[in-house]
Amino acid sequence: MGHMPSLRLAFCGAASAAVLFMKIATTDAKLIHLQWDSFGREFEAGSKKRVFNDSKDIARSDFQEAVEAWNMQLLHKAVLAYKRSAQRGHQVGEYCYRRGLYYALPPSDFAKAMVWYKRGARLLHQASTTALGKLHFDMAYNQQRNDEQAAADYGFEKAKQLLFRTAAAGGGGGTIGGFTGDSLAQWFLAEIYFNAGASRKAVRWWKRCAENGDTDAMMRLAQVFSEGAIGIPKEFERARHWQLAAAGHGYKAAVDAIDWSVDMDTRPVAERRWLEDFQNRGWF
Repeated sequence: MGHMPSLRLAFCGAASAAVLFMKIATTDAKLIHLQWDSFGREFEAGSKKRVFNDSKDIARSDFQEAVEAWNMQLLHKAVLAYKRSAQRGHQVGEYCYRRGLYYALPPSDFAKAMVWYKRGARLLHQASTTALGKLHFDMAYNQQRNDEQAAADYGFEKAKQLLFRTAAAGGGGGTIGGFTGDSLAQWFLAEIYFNAGASRKAVRWWKRCAENGDTDAMMRLAQVFSEGAIGIPKEFERARHWQLAAAGHGYKAAVDAIDWSVDMDTRPVAERRWLEDFQNRGWF
């Protein structure tokens, strides 16, 4: 509906021009004919544009209906509404993603899910690309558990390529992660690197994920710095930092793990600030 005022102005402008030339009709009939012919073409073009705008409005309405149905767990109804919206050219990538997710949910048909995720990824849809990478990760993980290492190595490499496209921030070099990168892709990319023994790269991606507000990544960092890993020394202060960060985001396990028996004055300054903030919130 946002385009209707400009259409109305265009129509009035054309009508005013027609009236003006009708006033000249007594002296120049040929000019009248030419102007009415021009006005007819302009009116026809305006009508087509108005229909096109109505079509976009319908597509947006279908999309909103799909979102509401999906949130209410009416998944089949939602997928049909997403489809109607996509058939009008609106949010086609999102339709591919939701259709793939629909097949990935139990009872799962991962082959069909992959088909739809691939379609969305070809449209450079971020969520579809991340979901496709995650699906390759899940398949590779299961192959690794079944001692199919060659297939698992290929799957992890494929997953890594896809996940990097959405995990990386900035949008350069073919990436589609936006300003901060996709936190879910960052999480799984970190898992792939950690699984391969590249702990420092894993920590780098978990840190980016945690900075995007992912509490699971914060707890993973707390665990790695607490226990140490290949190339990662034990750093208890950094481990506590990430545990408290997760607690600050309301992560229950992190809140429960806070040791209040330690005297406040003996704690590092940054740690005291976290705990004082929790007390000010009335948590303790």
